[in-house]
Amino acid sequence: ADREGLRSKRMHLYHLRGSSALDYECDIAIIMNNKFHILSKEHVSFNPYKSESYRDWVVFTLEKNRAGRAMIDVEFRMHPQHFCFNPKGKMVEQKLIDEKIIVE
Repeated sequence: ADREGLRSKRMHLYHLRGSSALDYECDIAIIMNNKFHILSKEHVSFNPYKSESYRDWVVFTLEKNRAGRAMIDVEFRMHPQHFCFNPKGKMVEQKLIDEKIIVE
């Protein structure tokens, strides 16, 4: 990631070094972010106990998809002690920061 990407709360494809080449070459680009860091403040401030549980979740964002829809957020529970994710994920229901508005 470049300096701007390291400072931002939510990583995007354009934050990666050589992002223009990646954007041109790859068919699918998936970026992972910790859910706790990219949740909107309205979810974190009103229920701090629930927000702590989001530290164990990772949001996989399908940033680019040549064969279909892009900018889809899917969340998976992380098991850091085993270095793995629970394979049963779901679509993100909460509002995230830096959401892009895409008109289809």
